[in-house]
Formats: sequence, C-alpha cells, structure tokens
Amino acid sequence: MPNRLLTTAQRSEVHYIAVAADLAAAMIRELKCLQSDNDPLALLMDATGSSAQEQLSSVLRIIEWLALARNPEEVAHLIARAKALLVTLANELEQLSSAATCDCDPSASPRDRFETFSIPVPLRSH
Repeated sequence: MPNRLLTTAQRSEVHYIAVAADLAAAMIRELKCLQSDNDPLALLMDATGSSAQEQLSSVLRIIEWLALARNPEEVAHLIARAKALLVTLANELEQLSSAATCDCDPSASPRDRFETFSIPVPLRSH
C-alpha cells in the first residue's frame, strides 16, 4: 500500500527507484553468471561484488521504509538516500561490466585499452 504522504512526484521517483533496483539486481545476477568464465571479472567481483549486493539490499530496504514513513522530511531523506546509493551502485556495476567485456586490465584507463594494429600493405594505397 503506497504511503499517503508521498506526493505525485515522489511516487514517480519511488517507482523509478524500484525499476532501477530491479535492473541492478538483474545486472548483478548476469555478472555472477559471467564471472566463472572471466578471470578479471571474477577478481573484481570478489573485491566489489558484495558491496554492490549490499547497496542493492539497502535500496530495497529504503523502498520498504518509504511505505512506513511518517513525515514528509523523512520521505525526502529516504528518496535522496536511495538515489545516492543507486548512483554509487551504477558506478560499481559499470566497472564490473567493463571487466566482463574485455580481457584486459580493468584498472587501466579506457584509452589504454585500445590496441594498435599495422595496416596491411594492400590497404595503404587506397
């Protein structure tokens, strides 16, 4: 049952927070499936995967608390906290997904990941 203290805008925000949490949970499940075939991802998941799962759990608890909030200030604080956690979670998931898509050092900058190849001789004349 939705909290009656929530404004229409806040209800929309809570809905989008819930959708983002669902997407984050799906990404975490997908990354867990991929980690057995990807050594860099497995190392990174060991280091940050539990943090991502904890942040997701915190967001889900906040969504539950929003239904029980008693005053508008508490609602605003909980929504702001959920958004901040989702930003941090998104950054961690982006780092993990980068490790899943490349076989290079995940800590290297994106520019360092490009490989250079020589152009074949027949193509140089065109």
